[in-house]
Amino acid sequence: MSRSPEGPEAPGRVEDLAEALWAEARDAEHRLLLMDYDGTLAPFHVDPLEAHPVPGAAPLLERITASGTRVAVISGRPVAQLRRLLEVGGITLVGEHGWEIWDPGTGLSRHPLPPSVAGSLARVAAAARREPWGERLEEKRTSLVLHTRGMPEEAASRAAGSFGDLWLAEKPPAGLSLQPIDGGMELRATDRDKGSAVRDILSTCPPGVFSIYLGDEWTDEDAFRALAGRGAGIRVGLAERDSHAQHRLAGPEEVIAFLRRWVVSVETARPAATGRAS
Repeated sequence: MSRSPEGPEAPGRVEDLAEALWAEARDAEHRLLLMDYDGTLAPFHVDPLEAHPVPGAAPLLERITASGTRVAVISGRPVAQLRRLLEVGGITLVGEHGWEIWDPGTGLSRHPLPPSVAGSLARVAAAARREPWGERLEEKRTSLVLHTRGMPEEAASRAAGSFGDLWLAEKPPAGLSLQPIDGGMELRATDRDKGSAVRDILSTCPPGVFSIYLGDEWTDEDAFRALAGRGAGIRVGLAERDSHAQHRLAGPEEVIAFLRRWVVSVETARPAATGRAS
């Protein structure tokens, strides 16, 4: 794992991305644009259901996919939430870290959850609902998320510690992991992740497709690794940390600037005959 080539002083602007990146995307016969949702397309919000995309994101994504680039959003959210928050036709939506996928041509499909994992999640959820912080627990099919964003620091720390105690009391089976996330803690099934989602999508693309993945969290590192040798990773966020991504953007506003630049430098600049990565 290494730091992005821009270095610690890089402000993370679209203008700082190498011209070679745009040229490779423009010249590719097939293109695949992948990205996370929260912290990438949409700023974080205390209420996750109010975390809407930065204005302008939806029409840009629609124009990009209509021009021939395959677009997919890969998130820890369920697909149902993504469809409600991101009303964009023609794009692929991957939910719950790759456990479910909505394709515009085939609809929704889900990977089955191992019974032992489902049972552990149900027992921890039942116990968590009895805790003072239980109303902050989000229950998904393949994970439980304790949202601490907006809580006083001490209360958030106590809630996270209590959540961890419930998990340890469950005598964790294989296939489940408790991890800190931006704004909370997540207990999730680990047999699938954003990297496996990226590999699944790549397996349906033509040989030689040029791929880019944009993401801000540690869970996006799995996706960056999956793209090794097949495209470029762009880490979103100002915080300095090691990453498998080759480039960096400061935040969602710069991601929107990236999409605008993609339209101009890739889609508009390409010859009329383009190939879709599908």
